[in-house]
Amino acid sequence: MKNFKITFLVFVLFVQSCTEETTETQTLMRNKAVIIFLDKSDSPHFTAKSLNNLRNKLINVVSENLNMCNDKLAIYFIHENTSSCDLYQSFKISSTLPSNFSQLNPEDKERAKRQLQNNLEMEKQLISKVLLTALELPANKENQTTNGSDIWGSLHVCHKFFSETDSSTVKHVYYVSDMLECMPNTVNFYKKMPESNPDAIEIAKQDCKLIMQMWPELKDTRCFAGLEVNVFIPREALDDDKSVSRMEYYWKTIFEKFGATYKQN
Repeated sequence: MKNFKITFLVFVLFVQSCTEETTETQTLMRNKAVIIFLDKSDSPHFTAKSLNNLRNKLINVVSENLNMCNDKLAIYFIHENTSSCDLYQSFKISSTLPSNFSQLNPEDKERAKRQLQNNLEMEKQLISKVLLTALELPANKENQTTNGSDIWGSLHVCHKFFSETDSSTVKHVYYVSDMLECMPNTVNFYKKMPESNPDAIEIAKQDCKLIMQMWPELKDTRCFAGLEVNVFIPREALDDDKSVSRMEYYWKTIFEKFGATYKQN
């Protein structure tokens, strides 16, 4: 009986290991779609040190997410007109193995793989260069009013972008922002922050209702299913750790309401 239990346990662990490996392999083989929002409103203040950290993080975003043909990345700006903003720049990876790869001899296959990696690295370097330039690009104040910060509007942008994406695609959104919503007739975190983390949660629950009234299509949360949201908040952009925490509770509640996961860095 004891030997049976041990054998059964080994079998369970083996099945679990195989399942995890299969899931990981399936994820690696799926295309990725990435949106990066860069805050161009007046509120964020970045030091030279924080800008350097952000550069490294954004380079990692490109490196980790753009590794297959048809992986794509889009850059948008956050300002007072985010919900109706134009796409700043988009990219789609085109590097791939030759169509006759399976017919090549081993030596030519290795050569083709090396060429693929070289082409892929060149594409990623170009994308990183454009992204880092956009990070420090000042807003065009004629078309992108910087007095407010329409982060709610980014949900509308995400919905539009991902509704045109295949359901099997791995979806990521990255924000470089202090996440301080400030718009007329909605919340104004420039002037008044939530008083506590529970207060931030309650405000967010009520704001979700307003967001769905403004953009009724957001009631269909299927395009947010599986979406991973990561936020890079420079610590000096907010007054203190309490403000950072309250913004995390607020936006975590918002995004989870729409079916996404939220992580603040």
